[in-house]
Amino acid sequence: MAEGLLALSRRHPDGVLASVFLLPFQDIGSAQSVHVAAVLAVLGRRLGLSDAELRRCSARR
Repeated sequence: MAEGLLALSRRHPDGVLASVFLLPFQDIGSAQSVHVAAVLAVLGRRLGLSDAELRRCSARR
């Protein structure tokens, strides 16, 4: 899923952000995790982070 978000954030950053608000989720716990990942992927792109840097950030706990 992370790779898909990274690819989408590269090609369609505005669409990724819109999906946070427009796509309904049944499980709020899952939705929140996906929303945070989507927003951070777009933010990382805007900050100029490479795919490798974004992957490294997502792997940290």
